Amino acid sequence: MKKVLPEVSIVVIGRNEGKNLDQCFKSISEINYPCDKVEIIYVDSKSKDDSVEIAKRYTDKIFLERSYWPTAGEAFNRGIIESSNDFIHITAGDIQLHPDYLQTAVQTLLKREDIQAVTGYFYEKKPKGWNKLIAYRREEDSITNDHYVQTPNGGTFRKKSLIKINGYDERIKKGQETELGIRFTNAGFKILYMHIPQGMHDFDLNSLKDMFLRYVRNGISSGHLFLLSIFEKNNAFIQSFRMKVLKQIVINTSLLILFFIFFIMKKPMICLLIIILYIILIPIYVLLKHRKKTKGQKKYFIINTYFSVFTYLGILNFLFTYFYLKIKGIDLMKPKLGLTLKKRDIEKSNNGS
Repeated sequence: MKKVLPEVSIVVIGRNEGKNLDQCFKSISEINYPCDKVEIIYVDSKSKDDSVEIAKRYTDKIFLERSYWPTAGEAFNRGIIESSNDFIHITAGDIQLHPDYLQTAVQTLLKREDIQAVTGYFYEKKPKGWNKLIAYRREEDSITNDHYVQTPNGGTFRKKSLIKINGYDERIKKGQETELGIRFTNAGFKILYMHIPQGMHDFDLNSLKDMFLRYVRNGISSGHLFLLSIFEKNNAFIQSFRMKVLKQIVINTSLLILFFIFFIMKKPMICLLIIILYIILIPIYVLLKHRKKTKGQKKYFIINTYFSVFTYLGILNFLFTYFYLKIKGIDLMKPKLGLTLKKRDIEKSNNGS
């Protein structure tokens, strides 16, 4: 006998996603799932556009997050706390949900009590240029058979499992799902990747400027994780950034200092040699290091190398920002670890304290 579909909460988060939100919410309204069993929650993180106004057309369950360090994990945790149902789907404003995904995911969770989360693959809205290059992992996911994974990549959860592990680490800007997945699987929970499309995503990388900004933002997040690694000795994900970022700081700072020394000394040939070292020799090293990877992966790693200078600028940007805010009494290293503290903060706010 076919089980009756349960009620599901869909948590949509967004920050300045006004140009995408209409399509995001419309895709939810068109899914193959009873509309009276879908609760839509929108959590906004300091948007400066018309995101909130757009969301009001589709749901009255809108919540605002206005911290000094807005993250996806912070918004997801708010959505989890405000949700009313035992099953939760996590998504973002730049994603259009596939019409058949949610029903398949929920039915799988109903059939398989040993699974606590289900995820699928994303396909890119504009699969060309920079978007195609950055989305290479998703293209490879689409030809992968069903298997257990460590990163949920959005996905559909049993709410009780998210509560059990205390939700997302709200401090992490990039990689919050990887970090959550590590704690999720370490707790004995299983995430099933299914060979089905979860939805359509839009990286919206249309120019070199968009790529520059993307890597600067990555650098800001990496800089934060680098400092956080000093305090979080037992978190493997955070610790993995310590040597990675330190290596990047040392290499780029050394090259920059050498370049300016020889520039001041009026040694143009040596300056040119440093540029050649960066443009040619380092990518060759990357290719040799990743020679067993696929063609798409090799291209991705080379682009990462060329744009690492912007990641470096993002790291420096964060370090200056951190110490500036520290002087003003705002500490970005505070332990905002998940649902427990989040719920406490909401309760204090509601009580007017």
